[in-house]
Formats: sequence, structure tokens, C-alpha cells
Amino acid sequence: MDYKLCTCLTETTVNSCLKEINNIDTELIEHRIDFLKEIKDLNKIYSNDFEFIATCRSKSCGGHFEGSATTRIDILINAINAGANYVDIEVETDSKLKQKLINFAKEKKCKVIVSMHDFKQTPNNSDLQKALFQEIKDGADIGKIVTFANDKMSCTRVLDLILQAKELDFKLVAFCMGEVGKSTRLTCLALGSPFTFVAHNTASAPGQFTASEVRKILNK
Repeated sequence: MDYKLCTCLTETTVNSCLKEINNIDTELIEHRIDFLKEIKDLNKIYSNDFEFIATCRSKSCGGHFEGSATTRIDILINAINAGANYVDIEVETDSKLKQKLINFAKEKKCKVIVSMHDFKQTPNNSDLQKALFQEIKDGADIGKIVTFANDKMSCTRVLDLILQAKELDFKLVAFCMGEVGKSTRLTCLALGSPFTFVAHNTASAPGQFTASEVRKILNK
């Protein structure tokens, strides 16, 4: 199975990020810039021997960043210049700002992830497909759709998106949060998701596996 594991880096200072990176053993690191108390010296982080996804999640999208949308895009552009391999932008971002970031990323050979999250529920099929098609239309290299599962049917709907995306020759990371959706974090890899998210030592979200747990399960 060809897959990668991704750990979220949520330290609040550059120095603590650099210390924590030494303990991470996954191929990808999603750097949550919105956790930083002071956004600076990103090049020191991205110069390490990992592939980095630069993410600056706004409060309205479940993150910590409280500044303007324009400022957030500028931060992500700076992250690309600092050496990020991927940049993540939410599908609901203002279309002009989103396209500005995507165009810049492509000029710099930085891969684009357009993402959609729902931390409370799993939308209906129509809304899920709408998000998928918008991510494709935006020109994403990889799409991401993550929802909260309240029942098994929610899991089925989200995982089915990976198969739909595959028919369209589009790479999609899709799984469900929560205990009900725990298995989808692994099943998505078998269906074709290029990577999944794991915890470093202890789970940081309901239903999340650690990297060692995933490797133990998938190597059986």
C-alpha cells in the first residue's frame, strides 16, 4: 500500500517546533501556523528533512487565527517562500484570495491542498459532492474532506468520495472524526487517500490513532 502518515505540529514557538520535529517519525508534518504566538522564522522550521504542509486555520474553520483573511493568505504565501512543500487552504475561503494563493503556490512548485471540514456532523451527499467538485474546480493538487461521524452511514458517504474522486483522476484525503469514524482514518488509505493524519504520542482528536498504532495495524 502506497501511503504517507502526517503528524500535526501545534507548538506555540519556533524553538519548541524545532525541538518537537526531532521526535516526529512520519513522512509529512502539517504545521499549524495558527498555533504560533509569533509568526516568524518559518524557514528554520521548513529547512528540516520532512515534507511540510503549511496551514493557518482561522477560528471560523476550527483554528486559532483571528486576523483578517487577507493577512492569513499573506502568511501562507510567506510559508511557501520559506520552503513549505504543501499549502492548505479552506474551500470556503474568499474566491479571489484563494485563487491568489493557489496561483502563487503553483508558480513556486508548491502543492495545493484545498480542504473542507465539518466538526459537528457529516453533510448530505449533495453538499459533500459540491465540496469535492469545488476543490477540483479550484485547481487543487489534493483535496481534503473531513467530517464528524455520528453514525456508520456518515462514514460510508465520506469514504465513497474517495472512489468518486479516483474516477475523476483526483487525489482526495477523506475520513471521519470521532469514535464512530475511527476506522475511516485507515480505510481511506486502502481506498486511495495519499495520506492520513495520526497523533505523535497520544491522540489529539477523538478517534485518532498514533503513528505506531497505524504502522502496527497496516503491517500485519
